[in-house]
Amino acid sequence: MSPTTVRRGQLLLAKLGSRSKKNAAIASLIDASELPGTGWVQRSQNAWRTGTLGKSGPAGKRAHDEGLFTAVRSFEQTTTGSWLVDQVTKFVSPEDALLAVREFSVSTMWANPRFTGAHLDEQETPGFEVSGGDSVRAFEWRTEGPDGIAFMRLICSAVGPAWILVNSYRTDRFWNWDELARILAQHSSKHHD
Repeated sequence: MSPTTVRRGQLLLAKLGSRSKKNAAIASLIDASELPGTGWVQRSQNAWRTGTLGKSGPAGKRAHDEGLFTAVRSFEQTTTGSWLVDQVTKFVSPEDALLAVREFSVSTMWANPRFTGAHLDEQETPGFEVSGGDSVRAFEWRTEGPDGIAFMRLICSAVGPAWILVNSYRTDRFWNWDELARILAQHSSKHHD
């Protein structure tokens, strides 16, 4: 059985669970209308039980045992070819969300199985603060593949019991950090009770 077939099977099983918890995770994602500029189109959306895919530590196990969900939505800006991926992972407690931020690394992300190429110049950019976010971390890297060079920036944070990740992609330049920080701050406001 191919690794792709196994991954698809894991994803199908991971989608099973409480519809209300899944819908709550999806509802916490940003919409295309909330992104800067014009021409944004939603390209995909998915949700799965937290702690069922990829490497999952104790926080992911606790979220899985509670039946909580991770949701992800991707967007393309048709005028620039930019992409943005928004991901929200629901945890049992704010402490677990902070733990997820501390343990995050680009190498542990669930990678695009269709990407063939290499990550270049990966680095963490320290000292970020975003309104409403706790323990903000930011990363940037370039990729080189069959379609050439691409520029990636990612920012993640804990907001209450939610872990939020905003990942950006462009082929001509890096996204501006201020743009990503504004998106994360706007997104964070959805998670404060």
